[in-house]
Amino acid sequence: MNEPLHEIPQLSQLEPRVSTLNAEQQLQLRQALVRQVIHYVSQRLPPEESDDGHRYGCDQAAKWLKNPTAELAHNLYMWAVGECWDGGVRYSDYPEYCLSPVWALEGELDAAAAYAIRAAPEDDRVAAVDWQIAAVRAIVQGQAPSLESLAVHPE
Repeated sequence: MNEPLHEIPQLSQLEPRVSTLNAEQQLQLRQALVRQVIHYVSQRLPPEESDDGHRYGCDQAAKWLKNPTAELAHNLYMWAVGECWDGGVRYSDYPEYCLSPVWALEGELDAAAAYAIRAAPEDDRVAAVDWQIAAVRAIVQGQAPSLESLAVHPE
């Protein structure tokens, strides 16, 4: 579950059309990948009564989905960096994987895709990659990626 991001196959190598996406399509893909990360991280969250910050990453990424600006993505990313400043997640008692939706907001699309794969249960990783490829193909064809096609239950 914790393999380094560089060991996860790059989406751009699996689906070369990633490199042909224009800025609007890249934003659509990032939004789809962030939704995918939220989907998988949400499955691992404890019940709300046991929450000690576990939902912060999903909640913050959901804010960005409503207002997907580069400035907000950067601010949320820096917030997450600050949460981990001292080598662990500060002030709360939740694992760092809960911040995965925020990590997917900035950087290369391949890295965002890798965060989603890493967040997926091991048995769902092949389906998660397949969903990402299908998402790219849908975007190239001018369609919205379907969350209903995620392997487990959609958000």
